[in-house]
Amino acid sequence: MSEKTKIQHLNELTGMWSRMRGNVKALDLSALHTTGAENMSRLFAGMYLLREIDMSTIRTDDATDLSEMFSGCWSLEVIDLSGVRTTRVKRMKQMFFNCKKLRALDVSSFDTAQVETMHWMFSDCESVTELNLAHFNTSQVTDMELMFSGCKSLKSLDVSSFDTACVTTMWRMFEDCRALKSLDVSSFDTARVTKMERMFSGCASLGELDVSSFDTAHVKDMERMFDGCASLTRLDLSSFAFMPEVDLEDMFKGCKALREVRVSDTILRTTCHVKNVKKEYPYRNYSGPLEYDEGGNPYIPGEGNSPSQAYYNRIMLDRDYCREVITYEHIPFARATDEQRRAYLGLHRDVKLTIVPHGSRVREGFLGRILNRK
Repeated sequence: MSEKTKIQHLNELTGMWSRMRGNVKALDLSALHTTGAENMSRLFAGMYLLREIDMSTIRTDDATDLSEMFSGCWSLEVIDLSGVRTTRVKRMKQMFFNCKKLRALDVSSFDTAQVETMHWMFSDCESVTELNLAHFNTSQVTDMELMFSGCKSLKSLDVSSFDTACVTTMWRMFEDCRALKSLDVSSFDTARVTKMERMFSGCASLGELDVSSFDTAHVKDMERMFDGCASLTRLDLSSFAFMPEVDLEDMFKGCKALREVRVSDTILRTTCHVKNVKKEYPYRNYSGPLEYDEGGNPYIPGEGNSPSQAYYNRIMLDRDYCREVITYEHIPFARATDEQRRAYLGLHRDVKLTIVPHGSRVREGFLGRILNRK
């Protein structure tokens, strides 16, 4: 910068240098005063000629949005984030997206307690070899799609302490992390997740992967979930509930070393279609899964259902209010032929398919309540 720039009490710094991003090779930020700036999204986005950014004078204490802050900084090789304060930050989406040449990334100073979205955060950081995120507080995060996608050189990644209770999408989360040999996701809470397609696709070096505690009751798409996991030899999916119209296409494609898959003896597909009902019926256009009461009677779930409301919904189903109400089926894998099982899951004949009694493996939750109902 030819002239010193001093900015005081600025609320928004988003895309500050966007017009000259393709011409800047170096930045002098020593006179840049950022106290009070809340939106710092895209601050350095697209400055693909920058090799180094000195953040020592940048104050982020008041920032709430750091989305795409360094997105598209293709040539960036060095960055010191030790002084970056993120106590108030809620958005970190695509923060380091496409920082292809960045080899080291230390985010140990980050306080992520307020962060709600991390999708694409480290996506396409092709040269980063190690990420220690053991300290990350992800209790408020709802979106982790493509978070590490394209981190081709990543050899060490610690996500064992992630709190994923609020996460609804993990689409392509670890896609193409081809150098990772170990990944601990055993503590992941996936009860709210709806999208898992390509979650581990291209993780060619993973020799083992523990997803035995995954709750997939609300997952609608598992397409190519393990596609290209060429080193995996065994998968325990006995906690998986395959819900209505779930997409399982090419789920195990490219799993060349896979020798055994464990699944529950009951694969559940429960669907409810409500049509042609009286106007006063609260869920007259509902289409989706059913819940069951303690007596095993089906009812349509609704947000904030009380026992009395659940009973009301069941009564409405029992009467002639609905002409087309319920179509549901339980596919008993224990009685299905081996050919039927493999066709449903898309498994090759060389893979051993082990059927696990649901009583010994299914956790409490949607699937457990249905399979263990009276």
